[in-house]
Amino acid sequence: MESVNEGSMESVNEASPEELDGKELELFTTNLRFDALFTSPPEVPDWERFVKFAINLDNGCRVPEKFKWNDLKMFTNNFSEKNFIDWTQFCKVYRGRTLQGQEVTVKIWVPQDVYTTVGRENVVRLQQEVIFLSRIRDHPYLVKLIGYCCDDDDDDHIGVVYDLNSVDTLHKLIKQDSFTWQTRLNVALKFASVIEFLHSYEPKYFVCNIDAAHVMLDQDSNPVLFDFAMLVGGIFGYTPPDISCKRRPLCGSFGYIDPQYFDTGIYTEWTDVFAFGVVLLMLISKRVWDRDSSIAAWQATMQGKDRGRTVQQWALEKYSQLSKRFWCKNSLVHKSLKRDPGFDASRGVNVTELAIRCVQKKRYGQWPPPPKIAEVVSILRLWAVADAS
Repeated sequence: MESVNEGSMESVNEASPEELDGKELELFTTNLRFDALFTSPPEVPDWERFVKFAINLDNGCRVPEKFKWNDLKMFTNNFSEKNFIDWTQFCKVYRGRTLQGQEVTVKIWVPQDVYTTVGRENVVRLQQEVIFLSRIRDHPYLVKLIGYCCDDDDDDHIGVVYDLNSVDTLHKLIKQDSFTWQTRLNVALKFASVIEFLHSYEPKYFVCNIDAAHVMLDQDSNPVLFDFAMLVGGIFGYTPPDISCKRRPLCGSFGYIDPQYFDTGIYTEWTDVFAFGVVLLMLISKRVWDRDSSIAAWQATMQGKDRGRTVQQWALEKYSQLSKRFWCKNSLVHKSLKRDPGFDASRGVNVTELAIRCVQKKRYGQWPPPPKIAEVVSILRLWAVADAS
């Protein structure tokens, strides 16, 4: 990775929160409602006062650093291609290094064609992420925020800096032969545990845009969730989108969207369980739904054409075919993983069945029912203990 040698940063750590007037307080609570992103983009109060007020609602919140755009350029050597890691739903992600030599990950919001935005939506998304990561309890597989950038005169210059020494995104590692069977199961367990952690809050947090490209593996092969562009619940509220809105709200990353959402228009815990099931299917089958797949699906939708099969659709069809062959084990594990020294055929069948349960459309009276994320974690943990013995 390329390094840099100069730059500057501003700290807001010593700044005390100022009292918001009545109008700003109303704007604050409006901005914390995620559905505000999908109606008329609200007026945004003073950025720094907004963030300082929000994160100081609870004692002990971590106040992030405020960076300038030039700092982010400096950390990443002017966003060099060599330091580029991957795309997320709305952002580009880079490796970086601070003046002190700390390895970091930098994420910047960029205009792009797949997921369009209106007005200051990305600014509000950045606000939400900064507030969320500053207030949330520590979890080993949830990214830690160092600071943010939001230039006052340019909404295109916004980003965050994470305390994360990245290897690569999960979606880029899935096809690699060096990514072993046991490592995949360990990643699945750890990733499920961070979703369980978010669902344990009252009210629950729902990620809503779980995507293999939104999970970074660190130097110890731990999965770290680092994108929260569609986060709902907790302090942000659950309000379902306004169905009368002319512009249908985004409802997750293409290829990971729970079909039940289209029936109800409401985010639930099944939204995240479904998307996790898609990631689990990718881990065992080495099939990847990537950005090119999303672009092709979006273009086909706009032209009224067939969008092609998602990983979930392929898996359900393949699993149904295998179920009709009494001599065939219902495993969707890729043949190369079956040659892994740590692979067990019966476990491959178990993991396949769990993934299929996650992505099947929820129906009344269905048996077995779709699992809650706590059940997924319990099952994966039980298998991990059994496989280690």
